Amino acid sequence: MIKKAKQVQTDVSESAYKIWLAGLGAVAYAQETGGKMFNDLVKRGRDMEAHSRLSTPDMTVTLRGATDRATTAWKQLSKGVDEQMTSALHRMGVPTRSEIATLGKRVELLTASVERLKPKARPLAKPMDRPTMRPAMPKS
Repeated sequence: MIKKAKQVQTDVSESAYKIWLAGLGAVAYAQETGGKMFNDLVKRGRDMEAHSRLSTPDMTVTLRGATDRATTAWKQLSKGVDEQMTSALHRMGVPTRSEIATLGKRVELLTASVERLKPKARPLAKPMDRPTMRPAMPKS
């Protein structure tokens, strides 16, 4: 058991030492090829920037598309709500606007028909002029 613990400790120390050496090697490599590496990184950065500009869409087009999709979704939602409300009102027996308009037209037609069927009234005869009071009799 003690031998295993010492072995694990040795392995961990050896791994840590290798990591330390790799770090030192990276620093030495960067010092030796620093200028070349820097220029290479700048070139790669330019390439990456150019690539990202091409793949990034114009935000106005994206925004317009999102607005169009939102408008379409809103219209569909409104249409669905309208249909549900109309259905609920029909179940309760409430007539629609067009049904009320149709009934109004029918009432107008019936009223016109009734007016045509009414007998023509004759004008009444003019009353005679009659004195309302008798003249007073003279006193004797």
